[in-house]
Amino acid sequence: MFNGFITSAWSPVIYQILFMTLCIGVIVKGVKGGIEKWSKVMMPLIVILLGMLAVRGMTLPGGMEGLSFLFNPRFEDLTASAIVLALGHSFFTVSLGMGTMITYGSYLDKKQNLMTSALWVIFLDTAIAMLAGVAIFTTVFALGANPAEGPGLIFVVLPTVFAQMAGGAIWSTMFFILLFMAALTSAISILEVVTAYFIDQKGWSRKKATIQFGAVITVVGAFCSFSLGGGINITEFMGMPFMDFMDYLSSKYMLPIGGMLTAIFVLKKWGISNYLAELKNGMEGKNVSPQLVKAILTKGNINALSKGFVQ
Repeated sequence: MFNGFITSAWSPVIYQILFMTLCIGVIVKGVKGGIEKWSKVMMPLIVILLGMLAVRGMTLPGGMEGLSFLFNPRFEDLTASAIVLALGHSFFTVSLGMGTMITYGSYLDKKQNLMTSALWVIFLDTAIAMLAGVAIFTTVFALGANPAEGPGLIFVVLPTVFAQMAGGAIWSTMFFILLFMAALTSAISILEVVTAYFIDQKGWSRKKATIQFGAVITVVGAFCSFSLGGGINITEFMGMPFMDFMDYLSSKYMLPIGGMLTAIFVLKKWGISNYLAELKNGMEGKNVSPQLVKAILTKGNINALSKGFVQ
């Protein structure tokens, strides 16, 4: 069913258009009326649904084997390639190198403690990721599915797994609602970056910027869909399907280069003194070492380079 859907001529494109229309509708309403309002509803729901699925997975016979698979260290698998992949995941999961944190950070009140906010972001991101892992792998192991299915695990294996569970239709519906909300919040945050830039730097209206770049994303998404075997034959681009090429380009080069350029901008253009002044908002009476900041930014450049250009 999944393979039939992604290789169909127009169905994925139609759903892409509907999804992006929803994203555009949220962002057009602005930060307070759109993004913040939706996030206040969706993010708690994501945590609640994940928690329910995790508890359900752990109560299934054999579910604890999934916890063992997830949390028992296998140091023989800790290779240089694995570390690079982990760095790539860290860039993506906390939106480094793509402007999202900068854009959302610009909306914070000047009295907001940035250090505390950053720590909360890291903690909650990691905690929710672990909760998702518990929910998925306990269920997969409980019903004897293969945990190494990759993307197919979500759309091929898990529906089969849920079908074998008591009340499987309910749990499956909850899971895919959760997945949809996670995708929607991510898409909103990414589209907001380019929207905010053209509003602030080019003087565009929010509606104009959102619709135009939402349309661009929709078109690129359509090409990604067609590269999987849809109505237009775009199977190869630079020796790989266009969707794989876009994934490779963004994760391998664009994110690390974006992170590296951000660090260089802070070090060379904006200046450590301005950075520290901004960082100290909400931290009255506390000091931050300029040397430590320089070391972190320099290390960030090294990590970005190693992530992007070392196999």
